[in-house]
Amino acid sequence: MALTLLSKRSSLLLLLLILVLALAGFLRLWQLDSIPPGLYPDEALNANQALEIAATGEHRVFFPENNGREGLFFSLVSFSFVLFGVSVFSFKLVGALAGILTVLGQYLLSREFFQGLGKRLPLARSMALLSAFFLAVSFWHINFSRIGFRGILTPLALVFSFFFLLRGLRTKRLQDFLFSGLLFGAGFSTYISFRVAVLPLAFLLAMGLILAIQQKWGKRYIIGTALLLVACLLTALPLAFYFLEHPEYFFSRATGVSVFSTENPIFAFAKSLGQHLVMFNFQGDTNWRHNFAGAPQLFWPVGFLFLVGLGASVWRLGRAKALLFFQREKTREVLLPFALHGFLLAWFFALLLPGALTFEGAPHALRVIGAIPPVYLLAAFGACLVWERLSRFCRPAALVLLALLVAGSAGATFHKYFNSWASRPEVQGAFTKRFVDVGTILNELPEEKIAYVAKTEGDLPTETVKFVQAAAGRENARFLEKEELSSFPFRPGDLVFFMNKDWENAEEFQNRFPKAILKEYERFLLFEL
Repeated sequence: MALTLLSKRSSLLLLLLILVLALAGFLRLWQLDSIPPGLYPDEALNANQALEIAATGEHRVFFPENNGREGLFFSLVSFSFVLFGVSVFSFKLVGALAGILTVLGQYLLSREFFQGLGKRLPLARSMALLSAFFLAVSFWHINFSRIGFRGILTPLALVFSFFFLLRGLRTKRLQDFLFSGLLFGAGFSTYISFRVAVLPLAFLLAMGLILAIQQKWGKRYIIGTALLLVACLLTALPLAFYFLEHPEYFFSRATGVSVFSTENPIFAFAKSLGQHLVMFNFQGDTNWRHNFAGAPQLFWPVGFLFLVGLGASVWRLGRAKALLFFQREKTREVLLPFALHGFLLAWFFALLLPGALTFEGAPHALRVIGAIPPVYLLAAFGACLVWERLSRFCRPAALVLLALLVAGSAGATFHKYFNSWASRPEVQGAFTKRFVDVGTILNELPEEKIAYVAKTEGDLPTETVKFVQAAAGRENARFLEKEELSSFPFRPGDLVFFMNKDWENAEEFQNRFPKAILKEYERFLLFEL
């Protein structure tokens, strides 16, 4: 009878996990080619370099352009282009799939974490399911899953590498250490903020050694750790060799925005850290491209549960530390909670550092993207504690509140992202829809018609136009440097675009061609000679 009930509960949890993944897929794939509206030049440059890889077959570990970017994301996008053709959808599909897989990894990681804390397996699975659900309906994670930025690969690499390591510590299987090392090494090729993940990894490995010795499998643990480190080194070696040859790119953009470049680094760090600590519940990222500007990163009930989980985790870590200090014999029952809570908090605070160590744009939701998994794991931990308290007094009321939390989180996120945020004119501006409009007009011209785009703002804005043309199989645009506008031999009938209503250069151009017909659009100018 007990086995039958356990089997039914497992089947129900599996069904619920499938539903959570389906919900995550819907929120990350629906209208992916049109929301967000536009294509930011940084995204377009990523897409164009992936097109170059698809055409040449030459994969690179690092791209120095645009302040430097790791190359894994571009290689994955190039495969998408080969498989599905060139389009905005196939470009953004890589990030969306990474986001969906991260939700699965969040479940697996959370299950290992809660099971390690001594929760019965069905309860551990339920808590893990809630953690995955919180991530599935996270505006923060959904947004970056639908943007063509490489940073979305960082949470994916983290959840799976730490899942395999936690499972290896539980099962003592060497292949889990190997998989963890391979994935962790690949993580260095995702995004610059991944590098600080060595801090929680080092903590967990150190605690794992103590636990292994205490459980009398220290020799096997050392072999597993060696496998992990060798696999990590081999996977990260191509990128390491690149930085050895080009050390100037190791920090790239981080140098220009570092708190250490300010007059008072300590004050700047303290201020930025404070801004990043309150971003979850009070004042979030103010960049419309990263967030609903200024709104907390977490939906308020989830934010409350996160604070409960964070406070409880800190308290239990302190309690375990006190027990370890006073106990002569270090038992597994004390060591394991200390290791797990210490690891979770080390992960959370370490992955805040890429944001806290910079002064520009704080709080910065993208730079701290690696902190997303521990945030929602802490929220699930807080939910479990609240559930345990409420269900003792009135279980039906606790069930109603849980149902309201689930339905409210999903409904509020859908409305906030697809209705409120996506329709804002600030979002169209943040994703430079005006550049997409230029490409659209170019694509509507006869194929034999040549048009010119003035590069008065540099190369980057024109990347959007280039990709919009490439997605339509068109190449009828020519891009001119600012200096060429005064001497280029234009002919009657030529079309010349000035993006962002560049009146200063446009007036000089009009003085040269006084009979040119000017068409003024919302965010750009078009001259017909």
